[in-house]
Amino acid sequence: MKGYGQFCPIAMACETFAERWTPLILRELLAGGRRFNEIRQGMPLISRTLLGKRLRELEAAGVVQSRRSPAAGDGSIGRRLRPRSSARFWSGSGSGDSGGPPPSSTPTTST
Repeated sequence: MKGYGQFCPIAMACETFAERWTPLILRELLAGGRRFNEIRQGMPLISRTLLGKRLRELEAAGVVQSRRSPAAGDGSIGRRLRPRSSARFWSGSGSGDSGGPPPSSTPTTST
C-alpha cells in the first residue's frame, strides 16, 4: 500500500481508508455484513482475492477483527468480521466512548 509519508491524521486515515474498494467494504460492514460472502454480495464486482486482501489490511490496521464463527466447527475456515469500534471509525482514534456517529449539531435545551 502506498503511503503519503506524513503523520497528519488525515493523511494517515487516507492511507487506510482511501484505497480502492475499502470505503465500500466499510459501508457493507456498517450496514450489518459480517461474513465474507455477506460483504461480497453487496459488492459483486470485487474479486474474492482483492476482498480478502483488503479485509486483511483493515485487520492489520486494527479497523476490523476477524473471529471464527461458532457454527463453523473445527476444520472450517468460516470467519466473521466485525468493526472493532464504531468510535474509531467516526473519530479516527480508538479512544472514544461513543458507539456511533458524532453527535448532531442540533442544540438541545435542558429544563
